Amino acid sequence: MTLEEVADALRLSKHTVRAFVKRGKLSPVRICRRLLFRPSDLQLLITASCTTEQR
Repeated sequence: MTLEEVADALRLSKHTVRAFVKRGKLSPVRICRRLLFRPSDLQLLITASCTTEQR
């Protein structure tokens, strides 16, 4: 998934998605200058977010 697709799917800005990458919450695959994301990594982020909110 592209950066734009991830931002749309999570209803976040591209800036926020880049901040997640910088903090290590998401790990992109870099091809040239593009950031590409695995859908399974998004699911892990969502799952981790849900479990931390329930605490």
